[in-house]
Amino acid sequence: MTTRELYFKAYTLSTKSTGILYYTYTDKYGVIQLGESLWLHFDKECHEDNIMEMEKIEKRTGFLFWNISDECDKFIEEHSKELGVHFSNIIMKQW
Repeated sequence: MTTRELYFKAYTLSTKSTGILYYTYTDKYGVIQLGESLWLHFDKECHEDNIMEMEKIEKRTGFLFWNISDECDKFIEEHSKELGVHFSNIIMKQW
């Protein structure tokens, strides 16, 4: 999906006038991280600025995908076991 398509997917799914799209990236150590983008204002006059800012984020080193994208769905499907272990560690931390 293009940045424009992803933005308008978020726009059409939104029930509020603002929102944050999260994305996934790898940090300098190769660890997969969750990143948050800027606040998006879903007003017509803001659409092009929002898309432009999303495109800037996509150019960052390590950017993988927006978490509303088909790439994210595929990633979750392919890594569900590892993600399940990770999330279970977050849900209940033990020593």
